[in-house]
Amino acid sequence: MKVLSWKTWGLLGVLYLTAPAMADGPEVQQAGEVRHRFLKTGWNSQSIAIVDQDDRIEWELTCMDAWALPDGGIVYAQGRQVVRLDADKRALWEYSLPGNGSNHACQPLPGGGFLIGYNAAPDEHYAIELDKNSKETTRVRLELAGCRDIGHAFRQFRKTPEGTYLGVVMTMNKTFEWDAAGKVVRTFPNGHFAALRLPNGNTMISGKKRGGTGGFLVEYDKDANVIWEFGEDDIDRLNLKISMICAFQVLKNGNLVITNTRHGTGYGSGDFPHVFEITRDKSRVVWQVNASKWKCINVIQILDEPGDVYKRELIR
Repeated sequence: MKVLSWKTWGLLGVLYLTAPAMADGPEVQQAGEVRHRFLKTGWNSQSIAIVDQDDRIEWELTCMDAWALPDGGIVYAQGRQVVRLDADKRALWEYSLPGNGSNHACQPLPGGGFLIGYNAAPDEHYAIELDKNSKETTRVRLELAGCRDIGHAFRQFRKTPEGTYLGVVMTMNKTFEWDAAGKVVRTFPNGHFAALRLPNGNTMISGKKRGGTGGFLVEYDKDANVIWEFGEDDIDRLNLKISMICAFQVLKNGNLVITNTRHGTGYGSGDFPHVFEITRDKSRVVWQVNASKWKCINVIQILDEPGDVYKRELIR
């Protein structure tokens, strides 16, 4: 299956891709107690793709952050652009950011709008909200000092149910929360990729250990206490090898689906899956994906999970 680059799409002047399902699935292999239909994308993962429960690739296109929407369409971030596709994968609109800044993320919002986290310059960072037709409705300048590498900020950028914004700055190994006016209201001591507000009000953050020795997930309560953690002891017990944990999704049954990005030296000596699903008590791995077709999978969206697409990471 040929994957078209953004440049190629621009030359064609159309965003539309259909491809026959693969006759077999040697490049993508699921294993475990369950199987899922899922969407994946992210840094160095070469593409957005939808994979079915039989490991067949249904659809594929190069991008960074992507969401499958309730109407069958897709919204994705690529470079300084966010693109909305319809159910036939044709472009409905394209929103372009000015200048030479960096944007890796987009998020559908309740009501049909979308969020972007834009790093325009080392001292200029914004939360931008669009309506369903890509018209800018909100632009908030965020307090953020010391972020010199704008290409490694906001790999995911999310709005919380409380109306605040969460962003991880990879090179600072910190996570920030801003209020609706852009003022920092809370700083977390770590984070490299994703930070999400859980239904109980806690915050879960992903990343990798310094020196690239393995990944982690940490859940903080409202008082900044660590109340749950996935780390080296769990990696050893589950016989895994982990390089960097990027995105994650909490399923309705409490299980966590986690991406394992090939970035730096891995920790552990067991299986080295691109994606894996564990039980909340961390007792076992119930699903995993190994995909020789793609170097990395950073972002994951389980498509056979009932719930609201606007809460991809957390089914409430």
